[in-house]
Amino acid sequence: VDNQFNWCARKLSAPTTTIGLALVSACAGRNAPARAYLHRAARPDSAGYASPYQLAVGYAAIGDKESALTRLEESAQAHEPQILYLKSDQLFDSLRTEPRFIALEKRVGLDP
Repeated sequence: VDNQFNWCARKLSAPTTTIGLALVSACAGRNAPARAYLHRAARPDSAGYASPYQLAVGYAAIGDKESALTRLEESAQAHEPQILYLKSDQLFDSLRTEPRFIALEKRVGLDP
């Protein structure tokens, strides 16, 4: 998988592929490079838009609850459709008891 995302990142320099590299790094236990990829993906540039939801997935994968919750709140504020996956996305399991997560579920119309 690492080689596939590296190939994609070389062919398409976009936040999506950079977030993919972050997830590959996180799955391999390399949180520092994963965090660097997430920071790079979030920087505004001409390569494209970094979805706050996708960034939240990355931050949740490295165990950064605060950043994940902040990005999820940004996703809800931007009315991203994927925010409705809060209930089923397993990467957010560690956030489910957090008061901010519960409040976010209510705000987007999902019963906690």
